[in-house]
Amino acid sequence: MRGASRNAIASVMTALVGIGAALLSTPMILQHVGADGYGVWTVAMALVIYLGIIEAGLAPAAQRFVAMSLGAGDHGGAIRVFWSNLVMYLLLGLAACGVVELLAPAFVSLFGFPADLHEQAVDLVRIVALALPLGLTVAAVSNALQGFERFTAIAVTAAIGSVAYLAALVILIGQDASLSQLAWAVIAQQLVVLLARAGLALDVLVTRPSFVSRGTAREMAALSAKLQVSVASLLVNGQSDRVVTGLVAAPAVVGQVGIGSQVAESGRQVAAAPLVPLTNRFATLHGEGDDEALHRDRKSTRLNSSHAN
Repeated sequence: MRGASRNAIASVMTALVGIGAALLSTPMILQHVGADGYGVWTVAMALVIYLGIIEAGLAPAAQRFVAMSLGAGDHGGAIRVFWSNLVMYLLLGLAACGVVELLAPAFVSLFGFPADLHEQAVDLVRIVALALPLGLTVAAVSNALQGFERFTAIAVTAAIGSVAYLAALVILIGQDASLSQLAWAVIAQQLVVLLARAGLALDVLVTRPSFVSRGTAREMAALSAKLQVSVASLLVNGQSDRVVTGLVAAPAVVGQVGIGSQVAESGRQVAAAPLVPLTNRFATLHGEGDDEALHRDRKSTRLNSSHAN
């Protein structure tokens, strides 16, 4: 369990990096665009997270099948899962981006944003939409890295991406960028993380693309479907307060709710962070067929959880 513990710590550090970036960026954005502008920003970011639901069940399934393949000594199987996952994520990301670009004016019209912020809100949503295919591509590469248990590398690249995001914000704010132009900091972060993680997964990316069989695809789809509802419900519950508030209250109130939600979500993110490394560990042992080690690690996990409670 030593490796799993190290991976769990790295996963928690990844969550903490994201929380730290949010804590530093929130006052910067709020001071630059004001309370109403920050409310618009909050709604736009919630939209991106909402659309991230399309991969909610796919990610754990991809990570599990990569780990199981590696545990069984089937490196080629892990590669096939990666390429299948990557292509699917790219298609989903491009489709989601196209829909948001097309419907951005209609989406913004649902909210009672001040007239002087309406056009900026549309531009903001359209720029943020570009992060969807980038973010899903990052997720596909991250799924592979997690399946290969490279959690420390994920934590390091998350830190690099957060530094890039904060640096881009400082530069944009220093140039007196508009509300919508601040969204390019999100794009910069996604690009930096994608390049960093692609470099770490270069041994996988240089392989010849190949894809899972129909049988494996059906198994992955079945597992994803089971996970989709539970994982998606967590994302929806975490963002619904911002969207619903935006429909009935002033943008400044939405911003206040968004800040409060960040605090609540931080605790959930840190608590949930160790689950992925543990799940991968169990999947690897299952792939190896080492039932004794699997039983021992599960028992150890239950004991640690009971002691923590």
